[in-house]
Amino acid sequence: MPLYVHPDSVHKRIPLIRHFYVDDSVCEIAGQRHVLLGALEFPDPNLVMGRFLTCREDLGLRPFEEIKWNSSGFTAGQRSFITDALLPIFNGCTGFLVVHCKDKQSAVIELFRQFSDYCRSEGGDGFEVTLDENIVRDVHAFSDRVTRLIPGPVAWAAVDSRYNPLIQLTDLFVGFNKRRIDFNTGHADPRKVIEVEFYEGEKSRLEISYYLFAGLRHSLWGKVHGLSGDPECPSYANAFKHNLGYGLRVFSPVSREKKLAAVDRLGEEFMGCIH
Repeated sequence: MPLYVHPDSVHKRIPLIRHFYVDDSVCEIAGQRHVLLGALEFPDPNLVMGRFLTCREDLGLRPFEEIKWNSSGFTAGQRSFITDALLPIFNGCTGFLVVHCKDKQSAVIELFRQFSDYCRSEGGDGFEVTLDENIVRDVHAFSDRVTRLIPGPVAWAAVDSRYNPLIQLTDLFVGFNKRRIDFNTGHADPRKVIEVEFYEGEKSRLEISYYLFAGLRHSLWGKVHGLSGDPECPSYANAFKHNLGYGLRVFSPVSREKKLAAVDRLGEEFMGCIH
């Protein structure tokens, strides 16, 4: 490529490559253990990284000391601080969830298929993925499967989350959504009341399920139907984002009824005014 290019020269189009960060957890549906994988695409990774590092500094943590919301090393007050500081980040991101009845490798193959569908739908010539370690077990078998995707991965890597703040943020995203599934399956109390800063400078007492719904409802990739912007139009009251089949995918032998119950309010989220 020449160092200097004539202004009238025809320039080649530069491919659009998207970047996703992935972490894992587990959940239980109808008594069966399922892998839960979550992923995030950050609109401005540098800005997000700055907010994360500020939170870590405010907590008095050392460099490379992980922020884990459910860590026994944090007090209840510190966990509330982490939630208030970092939960608002997710509504500015695009999120993905895969619930799978088999193993992590089976789940991550479906997650990569999800990324490919997203690129095809929203624009993208390929994607790069940063994974937490120990998700991919058989590198050769995994690579053989995902390289068939179009658009497909142009790069992927597994990293130690201690040294990658964006993976730690993804871990929080997965953890919050696991808690929402646990609300639906009876493994956590959705009516537990917590004190939060719901509006800037104003403390409120809210049910934790409502707080997580409000903090996450914009994040999952989905399609909105019925949002006309006109309160007089009947469809205004039916402003829901449909995530199931888009940003949320479930692979399980349990009955359809139990699957839908487990992801209630994740598969479809109200996008109208909640004030």
